[in-house]
Amino acid sequence: MDQARSVPQVLWRPQHPEDTPISIYRKHINDKFHVDLKNSQELHKWSVSNPHEFWIDLYSYTKIIPPLPSSMKYAYEPNARFRDVPSFFPGHKLNFAENLLMTHYLRAPDAIALTEVREVQLDNPENITWRELHHLVRITRAALIHHGVKESDVVAVLMSFSIWTIVLFLATASIGGIFTSISPDMGLSGCLSRLSQVHPVLLFADTDYAVRGARPSLIQKVRDILTGLPASQRKPTTVFVPTTHAPHTIKHSSQNPTIPSDLGMILSSFLDPTISEPSELEFNRVATSHPIFILYSSGTTGPPKCIVCPHISLINFRKVSTLHNSLTPQDTVFQYTSTSWILFQVSLGHLTNGVRLITFDGNPLHPDASTPLQICEKFDVTYWGTSPRYLLELEQQSSKPDSPTHPSKFNLNKLRMVTTTGAPLLPSQQRWFYDVFPNSKTIHLSSVAGGTDIASSWIASDPAGPLHENEMQMWALGHDCDVLSQDPELTKDSNGTSHFTYKSLATTGQPGELICHRPIPSMPVSFWGDDANKSKYMDAYFNRFPTTSGNQPKYLDVWAQHDLTLRNPSTSGIRILGRSDTTLNPSGIRFGSSEIYHIIESPPLNSLISDSLCVGRRRPHDTDESVFLFLIPAANTVIDDALCDRIRGAIRENLSPRHVPRFMYEVKEIPYTVNGKRVEGVVKSIVSGVDVVVSSTIRNPECLAEYRRFRDVERMSGASGRRERESKL
Repeated sequence: MDQARSVPQVLWRPQHPEDTPISIYRKHINDKFHVDLKNSQELHKWSVSNPHEFWIDLYSYTKIIPPLPSSMKYAYEPNARFRDVPSFFPGHKLNFAENLLMTHYLRAPDAIALTEVREVQLDNPENITWRELHHLVRITRAALIHHGVKESDVVAVLMSFSIWTIVLFLATASIGGIFTSISPDMGLSGCLSRLSQVHPVLLFADTDYAVRGARPSLIQKVRDILTGLPASQRKPTTVFVPTTHAPHTIKHSSQNPTIPSDLGMILSSFLDPTISEPSELEFNRVATSHPIFILYSSGTTGPPKCIVCPHISLINFRKVSTLHNSLTPQDTVFQYTSTSWILFQVSLGHLTNGVRLITFDGNPLHPDASTPLQICEKFDVTYWGTSPRYLLELEQQSSKPDSPTHPSKFNLNKLRMVTTTGAPLLPSQQRWFYDVFPNSKTIHLSSVAGGTDIASSWIASDPAGPLHENEMQMWALGHDCDVLSQDPELTKDSNGTSHFTYKSLATTGQPGELICHRPIPSMPVSFWGDDANKSKYMDAYFNRFPTTSGNQPKYLDVWAQHDLTLRNPSTSGIRILGRSDTTLNPSGIRFGSSEIYHIIESPPLNSLISDSLCVGRRRPHDTDESVFLFLIPAANTVIDDALCDRIRGAIRENLSPRHVPRFMYEVKEIPYTVNGKRVEGVVKSIVSGVDVVVSSTIRNPECLAEYRRFRDVERMSGASGRRERESKL
């Protein structure tokens, strides 16, 4: 608690805080609403205390079209419960694609909108202007309509992050269709578990995809997908997109595989009927709650949930891009992502601000970790989105200043902001970044956190405020977040009825669950295929904090994000400690796995350990939870008793004796999702004796078999937790 209340070291301060877009907006609010907000934290407090004024004002401030009617006084039904999922700006209509495309097409038609780069082809980019993007969307929209696509139809893509993935999204959205995307490296069962639920009418697929310098064909995978879809489901019409420049002009040639006629058609054939005389580009304005995307939960223990995202999510994308990230048409954005990750949609949000967006199809570590740095240098990137895992790989590959991957070897003078997400950014990584990156004191390194669930950030950047070590900066504007105790307090009313209450821990520095008190515009409309009562939706986010007991309990009307979080009351900075459903709890001491990773992935241990996984085990007969730390050694390192003792000592010294794992074992592989997140929950279930059905969203599911042997580890290593020689294998 004392640590959480302390003021950590300031790593970065803005040079001109009052000139940032978030400060300019704060001054606008001060003038318009006659208040005196002095910083971004006070602006956030005002935004959640006055939600209707904030969201209505933000809509006009970010120039969303068409304008709201002057008669609109409430952003949503003021008496609605959060769990009722109220629509924002009810009765109003708009179109996401119109807002993304038209402003910048009319403003600067010949400015570059998109730059496409593919693996090992950094010197062969493809650029298209806003005028060219407008044309491609126009002919594609006409072709979609020609092939029968109408409002509310689902269009799916099995494609990498590319120009044509964005064209297909914009064309689908312009009609009022629903877009869903899957990365081409997704396994077959992962593709089927998604497409069998959403029933697309069209499926677009790349002809091949990047795998560390090779480009294996996708044609057989597409055939397997179509064969594997339920017999009762109408098979989608399939269109293949060549992974070349201007693929819409490519016919069958020696450069592209011939598409079997029974499987589908090539993109140019799909467009042929409308290319000669395309209709004018029009936009079907739909209700604000009308679906625009179907996103997917991780689905690590079963079929993924299909999360339906509305058109009005646009306002949250604009808010983050404009105010939290300070993006303008003068910026060049490089966000590494796959099309299966929410950061693909976030990138589209950045594009709504008129930036030049770099799309990359490939592995950021191939041929080495310098690939993203080369992209940043070559294209004068000003905003770079990456991950803590990538920065750790870069640190390990560039340990010596003369290393060819060392950041000092690159001209990054235009880079002003780097954001990371997917996992907490470690303090050692922050210090390393500011030690080795050129011009680092002018670069805002910001760790942010959000979720596919809300297609936005819960915790965002503050370009006008200081960056403190080991903290994220602020709650996103308009998001009424809190840190809630997971332990209810029992009270009884005058009738003797029991009630549970939950204490806010946001001002105490103690860890609790991240929750939100009020609706936000990008919250899901529904889960695709859920029942009329939205049972799966309610169980996922709202049925978390019971206020009464019994067979039909009532619940606190808050959104539960299931992240273990703490807020430093001295700085207002925030930390994510791990998933609340995988919180470690030995002997009643609750902490997150990220606290252990902070130690393992910091010097000097990060030169000895290449990867780790920390989970708790509690079997049905256990009276307490035991913490396991699984380790993969770095090259030329042996995980022996001496190293394990060294790890224990580091954890004991930096955290406490109660944080020291009971068991440490070397394993061959750590399981990850396709989006690069450690799979803690499944491993926790396995070592606790539960046989789980594993989804193909786990990138390397075969490695899970190794963890079954740790269910009864005492039999092979005794209760002391000392690592035995035979457990090396």
